[in-house]
Amino acid sequence: MLRAVILDLQRAAHAVLIRLATELDGLSMLSPFELNALGNLAAAGSATTPSALGAAIGCRPAAVPSILERLEMRGLVTREAGTGEHEELVALTADGVAAAAEVSAAMRELERRAFAGLSTDATGQATAALRALTEAATLGTAR
Repeated sequence: MLRAVILDLQRAAHAVLIRLATELDGLSMLSPFELNALGNLAAAGSATTPSALGAAIGCRPAAVPSILERLEMRGLVTREAGTGEHEELVALTADGVAAAAEVSAAMRELERRAFAGLSTDATGQATAALRALTEAATLGTAR
């Protein structure tokens, strides 16, 4: 049964990102991963490392540089040396902040529609279950 749940979650996440991409006409040139990256950069509130961003958007570490390169080419992010020896920091530009605000608003609207029929209790339980699955999967990769 667990495998079916994980596959359902994967399908749901993919469907949400595709819906998000279709609803953001002004940002239609961005891929679902790029939209997800913008939303997560905005949620971070400050510059973050590529590895932290990759973990937040749920993609392979090897995919992060190409996502960042495309966002940087569009003027939505900047990359600069961080404080660590090999650490790089990624931050939103002014255009990136505006695009991320649009993405975040669209995400909130999708979430509102998705959970409209659920009670506050059911929404809280769904959120707790998703966080537990994310934590379990994250812990599994650290071993």
